[in-house]
Amino acid sequence: MLWEGGEDGDEGGDEADVESFDAFKAKVKACALSMKGPHLEYHTLYGDRLTFDASYKRPPAINGQSVNFAPKKVYESPFLNADYNTGIVTISKGERKKLLNFTEEP
Repeated sequence: MLWEGGEDGDEGGDEADVESFDAFKAKVKACALSMKGPHLEYHTLYGDRLTFDASYKRPPAINGQSVNFAPKKVYESPFLNADYNTGIVTISKGERKKLLNFTEEP
């Protein structure tokens, strides 16, 4: 995993997609970033279009689709799963399973 962060934002990528970290940084810096009035638009390494409304009249969007701040699943992967607003996170691999309960006091 490669990660480039700076004043303009952060971008992650896979090492297999570029020949070096310098090449990765050059690709990130070449991504389109524009500000039109209160609207910021950024095109990621993978072609996604992220838009942010600095006036807060509209939620952020990815490829024109508004970000859902209350999805049914917060995490959903082969190893990490959690439903929204439950405080319960399940980490699993094969037969191993760990339940994290963030609703209980330490």
